[in-house]
Amino acid sequence: MKKIIFTKSMMVFLLVVLYFVGQFLGSLSIRYFFIEYKIQELRPLVASIATEIGEDTFVLSKNDDFILKYYDLFGNEIDLFSDGSPAPIPDDGISTALKPFIPRVIAGNDVASLKRIADQASESIVIGQPVVVDGVVHGAVFLMKPASDFSAVLNGFYLVFSITLLIGWGIIGTFLALYLKESKALEKTRRDYIANISHELKSPIASIKALTETLADQVVVDEEIRGKYYGIILSESKRLQKLINDMLELSRLQSRKHVFTMERIEPFNVMTHVETKYASLADELGLRFELRFDPRTLPELLSNPDRLVQLFSILIDNAFKFSKEDGLIWIDAKIHRTSVDFIVGDEGIGIPREVLDHIFERFYQADPAHQSEGHGLGLSIAKEIVEGLGGTIEVKSGEWKGTRFIFTLPRHSD
Repeated sequence: MKKIIFTKSMMVFLLVVLYFVGQFLGSLSIRYFFIEYKIQELRPLVASIATEIGEDTFVLSKNDDFILKYYDLFGNEIDLFSDGSPAPIPDDGISTALKPFIPRVIAGNDVASLKRIADQASESIVIGQPVVVDGVVHGAVFLMKPASDFSAVLNGFYLVFSITLLIGWGIIGTFLALYLKESKALEKTRRDYIANISHELKSPIASIKALTETLADQVVVDEEIRGKYYGIILSESKRLQKLINDMLELSRLQSRKHVFTMERIEPFNVMTHVETKYASLADELGLRFELRFDPRTLPELLSNPDRLVQLFSILIDNAFKFSKEDGLIWIDAKIHRTSVDFIVGDEGIGIPREVLDHIFERFYQADPAHQSEGHGLGLSIAKEIVEGLGGTIEVKSGEWKGTRFIFTLPRHSD
C-alpha cells in the first residue's frame, strides 16, 4: 500500500512540476519568437527614422502608434518637434527606463528588447539605433511600440496550455487508476494462483505420502489391499503429472512465446477423428455422442490441426464430465462468409449464472468443494488455444439446462 501511495504522490508532484516548467519554457519560447518577429518587422522603420534624423528630414506624426525618443551624445533628450536644440523636457519615466541603453547605442550598437516602460499597461518592444552622419555618431534614437498583442498571445498560451494539461492530467489520472486497479487485480490473481496450486498439489502429495509411509512400514500385509494402495498412488501420480503438464502448457500459451503454425486444413479430417474417438468412448460411459452436421460441407480453415483436436478434446471431456447417464453430447457448426462457428453442447447439469463470468479463469471450478475430477485449467487452456488460432470463444448455459461452448475460427481465404 505504501508503494501505491508513493507512486500517486510522485505522479502528482511530476504533473505539478510539468505544469510550471511547461509554462516557463512556453513563455520563454513565445517571448523569443515574438521579439524576433517584431524586431524584424520594426528594424527597417527605425533605420529609416535614424537616417532621416541624421539628414534633418524627419517629420513625426502624432498619429503614429509608437513612441519615439532621441538623445544626443550626452544623454540629453532632444524634442523632435522643436528646431533640434536641446531643451528641458519633463521626465515621463521613459528616459529613466532607457537610460541604461543610451551609452550602448551611442557606442554604435543596436538595442532590441521587450521591456516595461514607465507606467504603461503592457510591455513594449524597444529598438535603439545610433544616428550616424558622415560616419560619425550624433545621438541615439529609440522606438517603443506597446506589445499588447504579445500579452494576448501569452495569455492565450497560458489558457490553452492549462486546459491541455488539465485534460492530460485527467487522461493520465485515468490510466494511473486503471494501472493501479490492474496491479491489484494481478496481485490478487497471483496470490489466488499460488493458493490454488498449493491446494491442487497438497491433496495428491498427502495421499501419496500417507500410502507410501504405510507401505514402507509394512503395516499392510494383505496383497489385495497393497495392490489397492499402489493403484491409488499411481492414480494420484498421474493426476500430479497432468496438473504439472497443464500448468506448463497454459504458461506457454499465455506467454505467447509459442506461436501456432497456421496452415490450410480440411476440417473434415479433424471432425472424423473426433467423432471416431468420442463416439466409442460415449458408448463405454453410457452416453450419446453425435455430429449435427455433415463434416464434408465444412470449408477450409486457416488453423492448426493438432491444436484444433486438443480444443475439441477439452470441451468434449468437460461435457462428458458433467453429463448424466444416457446424456447427449453433440457438436454443430454454422458457416459464415469469413468464419465458422463450432458449438459443443451437452444436456448436463449446466453452469450457474454467477459462475459463467469466471468459467475461463485458471483453477476456477463450478463446484467449490472440488468434488468433480479435474483441476480447473482445461477451459483456460481452451480459451488460449482459440485466441492463438485467431478466434473467440463464449459459453451459454443455465442450471439443469445444459451447456454450449461456441468458438469461432477464421476460414482460409483464397
